[in-house]
Amino acid sequence: MVNYFRDTIAGFPDRRTGNNTRYSIEDAALGAFSVFFTQSPSFLSFQSAMQQTKGKNNAQSLFGINQIPCNNHIRDLLDEVCPSHVNPVFTYIFDGLANSGHLDSFRSYNDNLLIALDGTQYFSSNTIHCENCSQKHKNGTVTYSHSVVTPVVVAPGNNHVIALQPNLSPPRTATKNKIAKTRRQNVGSSNMHRFINSLDSPYWVMIFTVNNPLPFALRARA
Repeated sequence: MVNYFRDTIAGFPDRRTGNNTRYSIEDAALGAFSVFFTQSPSFLSFQSAMQQTKGKNNAQSLFGINQIPCNNHIRDLLDEVCPSHVNPVFTYIFDGLANSGHLDSFRSYNDNLLIALDGTQYFSSNTIHCENCSQKHKNGTVTYSHSVVTPVVVAPGNNHVIALQPNLSPPRTATKNKIAKTRRQNVGSSNMHRFINSLDSPYWVMIFTVNNPLPFALRARA
């Protein structure tokens, strides 16, 4: 998986010019991945300290990071990378699980896969914003935010889930909530359909949303 991720990273854009290339895009992306993989916000700083004291670190042996970038360098380098660049990784992982038989434990009614959809806000600020931010106006204050729909494969009695390709919600304003909500749902369904059809094998998938317990079905290509 790490090797496939590295191949994907090779396609990330790098808009730096001149000699400001101490840290590579690859090291920045692998550094961000290592933090989420280990679920430890201090992982990179700990590994950097280990490198200084012992001359080696786990970031290099586990993830192949040549030079450990700091959090600010990671943000600066990856801010320019569109999230869609990593979408192929989700398909690769899902197909790998399917081909190895690991999806069997997730099949339930009528041999279906159940996908739960939920939306979450992953950025909010009253000052920092971009052209893709949603805006909420209240008491003279504007709140800027970004949201995402996060689909996961679930199964009754199984305490594990499989994360699928997330769907970034388009910008919305407080005056167009209802229209934007419908648009987000349509976009999420469309993106999910495209993802399912990108898989190597045909699947029937029942999709549930948190606010709508009635499922709708999408069928991958036959």
